[in-house]
Amino acid sequence: MIIGCSSNDEVTKELINYYNNNWITVQKMKEEGIGKKRLELLRTEEEGNEKAGDFVEEEILPSMQEVLDYLHDVKLEHKENQKLHQLQVEAEEFFYKSLQDGAENNRGKVSDDEIYKNTDKLEEKYDAFLERRDELMKKYNIEWDEDSSENGYNKMKLGTEE
Repeated sequence: MIIGCSSNDEVTKELINYYNNNWITVQKMKEEGIGKKRLELLRTEEEGNEKAGDFVEEEILPSMQEVLDYLHDVKLEHKENQKLHQLQVEAEEFFYKSLQDGAENNRGKVSDDEIYKNTDKLEEKYDAFLERRDELMKKYNIEWDEDSSENGYNKMKLGTEE
């Protein structure tokens, strides 16, 4: 019984650490590398589709590749957390592909319908991560720490026993 509790404690600590550090870091990286470039992308789209495609390839995709490199370097010990992380990796890899398709869409090589499908599929992938995260939070009695946030995201903490 003590071994089981210890194991659950380790999974819980790893999950909290993963979310509070790795997941939030990814969100910050995406905001810095991609989010802040949205306005500039809109300006380049006004100058022409080819310039917009070039901007995505030269400015946005390298930033997203840094996110993927970071995610691929994250190592977790516990299967449940590894599975959650894998959902995040799959979502971000699909986001990268969607960005590539967006650049090609600007050049007329990928249809608008394909872009809409990508958007829906990407949302499904992010939702799968969030649903699994919420299931694990409930299972391991983890809650949001209303007093601790970073970049607009509340951090996780161990829940209180009732």
